[in-house]
Amino acid sequence: MSFSADLDLKRLSKRIETLKKRGDIPNDLLELVDAVFRRQLIARGEAKVNAPSEEQLTSEGQHAQGAPLVEREQFPYDRIQAEALFKEFLALITVREDGLGKAGQLIEQDLNSDNLDLDIAFAAHLSGDESYFEAMAEKTPEAPRTLPFLVQASLSPSIGAAAALLDDKHDSQMVWSHGHCPICASLPLMGELREKSGFRYVNCSFCSTSYRVPRMACAFCGETDAQKLAYFSADDETGYRVEVCESCKMYIKSADFRELDKAALPLIDDLESLSLDILAGNEGYSRPTLSGLGF
Repeated sequence: MSFSADLDLKRLSKRIETLKKRGDIPNDLLELVDAVFRRQLIARGEAKVNAPSEEQLTSEGQHAQGAPLVEREQFPYDRIQAEALFKEFLALITVREDGLGKAGQLIEQDLNSDNLDLDIAFAAHLSGDESYFEAMAEKTPEAPRTLPFLVQASLSPSIGAAAALLDDKHDSQMVWSHGHCPICASLPLMGELREKSGFRYVNCSFCSTSYRVPRMACAFCGETDAQKLAYFSADDETGYRVEVCESCKMYIKSADFRELDKAALPLIDDLESLSLDILAGNEGYSRPTLSGLGF
């Protein structure tokens, strides 16, 4: 599906209003998510990125065998935009009077005193180096994921824009069965069923690429034994389900809005279906990715 900021902004407004009326997620959190996601949608269209060079791309043969087109640590991004967004998002949280606000204030102090090097932080996110963020997490125990949230939120627009430049290098309609994103090899965040036949797609947790995967297979380990695959839903989460695998004990949430007047927005879908994460956890399943905002 092609990206349209204007269309997604309209969808975002509608979905946020619905969540506010539902009342089970604090309004201040919804307002933060709304502000961040809205800015990200606009920023994606403004990002100045070039497609990876041919030298950085894997060969067609390797890609057909499951290799990603580009390694995460080599992914291009708009450095100037990312820094500007980091400061914008930081300003949004430092005014808060909760643990997130306190964490933001500490991060702001480190940034102003050169104790926080954004280039190093950005590189840690690209390489998936969680150990880098653990030191800051110890300093901000009330909100340990604040720095990765800021870094991920700042990089996502231009990373998504760069991934879109690779559309002609991978057929998104082709069924990809390798358990990771065909563009960057990251794990999927959310699933979605589309069209009358219920074609199954997943959305990458790193580069936001949407790609088609087998309908009856674990999204992570690739298990195809129907006896080891199942899904369940909850009455209060219409349009969502949890797909679980007994082989790897992982789960992924999927949206099925084919019968609803609703369009998928992975970050909002993830937030809206939080109760299913609790349900899956209580059943002994785990999720290998964090939320779309790095929490």
